[in-house]
Amino acid sequence: MGQSERRCVSALLSAMLLWVAASAHAVKKWKVSDVDGGAQIWFEAEDFDERDSPNIYQLRKAEAKLDLEKDAFGDAITNTRGVDGGWLLYRFDISKAGGKGGEWYFWGRVVNPANQSDWLWVVGVDGKDIPKAKPKELQDAGNAAAQAANRIFEADMPAPWKWDGGTREGHRHKLLDGENIMMIWWRQSNSTDQWDVFMWANKSSYRPTDDDYRNAKAGRVLAVQPRDRLASAWAALKSAP
Repeated sequence: MGQSERRCVSALLSAMLLWVAASAHAVKKWKVSDVDGGAQIWFEAEDFDERDSPNIYQLRKAEAKLDLEKDAFGDAITNTRGVDGGWLLYRFDISKAGGKGGEWYFWGRVVNPANQSDWLWVVGVDGKDIPKAKPKELQDAGNAAAQAANRIFEADMPAPWKWDGGTREGHRHKLLDGENIMMIWWRQSNSTDQWDVFMWANKSSYRPTDDDYRNAKAGRVLAVQPRDRLASAWAALKSAP
C-alpha cells in the first residue's frame, strides 16, 4: 500500500470513527396503538436521542436525585436549573404506527404544579434544519403568534400524573411522513416539573389514558454496536484492492 493510499485509509478510518461516535445511541424504544381508529405513537420522556447538557434537563431520579411522583413509567425528565439554553431532541417514526404526514396532536403525562410551559419545535416543519441555538421564533419577546404555535404545557397540572396536550397551542403540529424530529426548548420549566411519557396522535378527539399506554404494542430497534461497525468497515478496507 503506497503512501497516498495509506493517507486515504487513515482519512476514511477517522471519518468512520466520527460516524461510529455519532451513531452510538442508546436502545430506541416506542409503543404504538390504534385506539378509536386513529394512530398513536408513544415514547418515554427519558428516552431522548440528544440533549444540550446533562446538567439542565435530567433524569429526575437517576441523575437529579429528586423524588419521583409515584406510579411513573420508569424515570421522568425534570429541569434542575430552570435556565435558558436547555433542549431535548427526539426522533420518532409515525409510519411505525401506520400514520401519515399531516396534522398531529402532542400529549405529555406530566406533573406541572406551577404552570411552567416550554417550547416545542418540529424540525422540517417549523424549520428546515436542527437549530444550533434557540430559533428566533421561540425567543419570548411578546410574539403572541409564535407563542400560540409553539408553547406546550401551559396549564396547572399538580400531582398526580395528568395527560396534557391535544389541540391547545403548540401541541398541534404538522408532521412529515416517516421519521420526524422534535425538540423541546426551555421556556419556564424547573425542578417542580416532571415529564413521564410523550405521545403523538393523529385524531384531535383522542384523549390518552394510562391504560392505553400500558396496552400499546411495544416496538424496539437495537442500535448496531459501534465496535461491530468499525470491525466490518476495517475488514472491508483491508480487503480492498
